[in-house]
Amino acid sequence: VTPLKTLMGFSVHLNVQLKFYNLPYTIPSNTDLIVELNNAKQNQSAKQTTANDARSANDKAQAALNDATTQLASAESALNQSKTAQESAQQAINNMSADLKTKQQAVAKAAQELNDAKTALSKAQTSLFVQEARVSSAKQNNLLPMLRRQLMMLMPMQRK
Repeated sequence: VTPLKTLMGFSVHLNVQLKFYNLPYTIPSNTDLIVELNNAKQNQSAKQTTANDARSANDKAQAALNDATTQLASAESALNQSKTAQESAQQAINNMSADLKTKQQAVAKAAQELNDAKTALSKAQTSLFVQEARVSSAKQNNLLPMLRRQLMMLMPMQRK
C-alpha cells in the first residue's frame, strides 16, 4: 500500500498489484498521449453534439406533444359542442313531431266535422226537396193552407 497525495492534501492509499507476463510494457510517448487526449476530446465533442441534438429533438417532440394536446382539447370541445347541437336538433325534431301529430289530429277532426256537415247538408237538401215536392203538390191540389200549418208546426221542432 502506497500513500499518494492528492491536490487537496489528502492521502489516498492504493493497492497496486502488478502481474507480469512475458509482454513488454512500453510507456506511451508524450506525443501518443497528446494524440489520445485529442481523440478523447473529439469523441467527447461528438458525444456532446449528439446529446445537444437529442435535447433539441426532445424539445421539438415536447412542443409537438403540447400542440397535439391542445388540438385534442379543441377537438374534444368541438365534439361536445356538436353533441349539444345534435341533442338540440333532436329535441327540435321531437317537438315538431309532437306538433305534427297534434295538427294531424286537428285535420282528422276537421275532416270528420266536414263529413258530418256534408251529411247534414245532404239530409237538409233531401228534406228541402221533399218539402218543395209537397209545396208543388199542394199548389196543384190547392193544399197550400194545410201545408203552411204543417210547416209552422215543424219549424218550432227544428229550432229545438
